[in-house]
Amino acid sequence: AVLLMFQEGSLCDVAMAKWFIGYGVKLDVTDRQGMTLLQHCEQSAEGSADGDEEEQSEDYNTEAAKELLELLSDEERLQRLHGSLVRVPRTAEELSELLAIAVDEYECGSLPYSLVAAYVRTHGNEARAVLAGLLDHEDWRLRQAAALTMSDKVIKDADAAELIRRHIGDPDNDVGAALVQAANAYGETLIETLLPAVASLPASKMAIAASRLLQGDDERAEKLE
Repeated sequence: AVLLMFQEGSLCDVAMAKWFIGYGVKLDVTDRQGMTLLQHCEQSAEGSADGDEEEQSEDYNTEAAKELLELLSDEERLQRLHGSLVRVPRTAEELSELLAIAVDEYECGSLPYSLVAAYVRTHGNEARAVLAGLLDHEDWRLRQAAALTMSDKVIKDADAAELIRRHIGDPDNDVGAALVQAANAYGETLIETLLPAVASLPASKMAIAASRLLQGDDERAEKLE
């Protein structure tokens, strides 16, 4: 099936191949002629170099073949990816490793959140520390994953208030929106504790944080003023 998808208009591109590998599928398959997927990729890539480009494109997307060839030829990368989507992180270090794979290899915005949320649900005693560390991460996708996880109310109100107050001025809009979503999940009492922190932010950050938190709520705006 993998080979047929590759041959029929290169439906099996590198992105799809990574999902197969992540779920534990080995792509060392052969067709009826005994050719492997790797050999098909090599043939396509070599043909594009010295054949008619239009003729080659009818059978293969040569760029997709080259990208797939690069993946299949990288044993270290294959080992890193293999089974990564079904692995359950047992420690914070394993979570960090899987999150790195998620953001490096997969264009799926919900994957980091799924990993973080699943981990903190089963490691409640580590939840605050894990979320705090991710909210300080340089990659906005991991900060967003942490903020979205907080919407599930996985930590105490006081801890949530502290983390949201510290990061409500995050420079990324998606992270900021996720933090507001988390604040709303905890309720109005928590939001009221955030207003003094917002008012004390530098002017540029205060404007961003206030617009996110108030969202047309006149009563909140009056309290902030």
